[in-house]
Amino acid sequence: MQVGDPPVVISSQTNHALDQLLKHVSTFESNYVRLGARSGDPEIKKRTLFAVRQKEPHVTLQGSVLGPARKRHRGLIQPIIELLQPFNSENADAPLLSSFFVEHGVLTQVQFDSLERGAKGWIYHGKEENVDPLIYWLGEGIGKFELSYTTDNFGFVEDEVDLEYEQLKELEAEQGIEEDDYEILKGQFIHIREGFCGQSESISEETSLKYLKLQDLWKIPVKARGAVYDALRKAAKMKVTEKFRRLVALYAKNSNELQIGKWERDNHILQSARVIGMTTTGLSKYRGLISSLRPKIVLIEEAAEAIEAPVAAACFDSLQHMILVGDHQQLKGHCSVQDLEGEPFFLDMSMFERLLHNGIEYTTLRRQRRMAPEIRRLIEPIYGELQDHKSVHNRPKVPGMGDIQSYFFSHGWPENSDSLASKMNETEAEMIVGFFIHLVLNGTPVTDITILTFYNGQRKKLLKLLKSHPYLQGQYVKVVTVDSYQGEENEIVLLSLVRSDKPNVGFLSVENRHGNLTFKRGLYSSIGEVEDGLLT
Repeated sequence: MQVGDPPVVISSQTNHALDQLLKHVSTFESNYVRLGARSGDPEIKKRTLFAVRQKEPHVTLQGSVLGPARKRHRGLIQPIIELLQPFNSENADAPLLSSFFVEHGVLTQVQFDSLERGAKGWIYHGKEENVDPLIYWLGEGIGKFELSYTTDNFGFVEDEVDLEYEQLKELEAEQGIEEDDYEILKGQFIHIREGFCGQSESISEETSLKYLKLQDLWKIPVKARGAVYDALRKAAKMKVTEKFRRLVALYAKNSNELQIGKWERDNHILQSARVIGMTTTGLSKYRGLISSLRPKIVLIEEAAEAIEAPVAAACFDSLQHMILVGDHQQLKGHCSVQDLEGEPFFLDMSMFERLLHNGIEYTTLRRQRRMAPEIRRLIEPIYGELQDHKSVHNRPKVPGMGDIQSYFFSHGWPENSDSLASKMNETEAEMIVGFFIHLVLNGTPVTDITILTFYNGQRKKLLKLLKSHPYLQGQYVKVVTVDSYQGEENEIVLLSLVRSDKPNVGFLSVENRHGNLTFKRGLYSSIGEVEDGLLT
């Protein structure tokens, strides 16, 4: 890169994968910025846009709208607060004040004066001097406004969503509040609540409006005053709503100007960065900001799992080179609407896979730095001959396994299904847990072992057995399905295939779910179970 060149944009499907990618980048380039604050790495967190912005000295950009917009913003907040204050829950212990109705043109000054004159005639023990005359006028014609809410699910019983730990962390990362969002949440919170309403004989709206034309409100019958108060309340709320809409329209316009000013500030900060990282979701979320930097190079990692829409958002008009890094022989992307996956829409197909099938020129990396040679040989039928980097040789032996790096155990234990028809094999699960404990007792840290399975039913069974084991109390054990482990790795992987007694492999027949996805996860060792010595 030359001086003045725009930053390189890099992206990954998940926050965890992005952290891993940026950690590698940090070894040769310290001037990088991460967009989005959902980083789990302490060092990467120091390079989020929010953190970098806090370190930057206050910079006033010539011609920026940020300063004037902030000043107008402060001027717009107070009128909105004052307008809604009468409906604040803190004031819900009393009816709306008569002065409130006068202020909004619902009561005339003459009618207000009549209320005050009449209230002075009410003399009794314990009378307070500052009581609003409307309260004396209403008497027992009002009561507490009562409202009962139905349950959120309207009485229906809902199944608890079953999310794996890694999926839950990613969901929280995507939907959680970022540091930037806290600025949006700042301000005064006003809890709107109805206080009192009329409690009297029901009369028509026409009759209520007729009574409101009287200049002396004390001439209104006592039994009708509650209904008249409701008519006053309704008219005043309509007036407040009109004013509120006008103020909110001005506020929304000012908020847009404020956001533009913040983007100008952030653009100034990002211009000095050499690398900018974000998730594929961030490519859409921050598209306007990134586009203003006029990037020429975009790199997307795990591009075969990213659906096409967020990748298309990264096709800026200034783009000269898009680098897609991925493996179309592993898992496809996931659509929120499952019906859009596969025929006839194929929205789960990534741009990476589509371009590859359309014959675009690509390069295959042949030198691998992840797996021990014994594991690498298992996937050669899929990837052809791969070359081992020198870093994968002479890796530490697995304690308790001798010289064995890759091991398969054949059994004939029958499977069954859980209540959700997901496959499980209890005997195999018990054997896996026993083997897990064997590795731990031989000195392998629990965090260095991951158990993979293709079935959620087996995952639940394994977790239940592991959590109840006395040697693992209070420790987090990684037991995940293969689908959710895309892009992850660990030192040792235990694979539970849950053998089938039927002559088919079910969804494992999908090419993208073959062993290439599973065995590449293990750095030092992979151990699995097979039927009659055959791995399908």
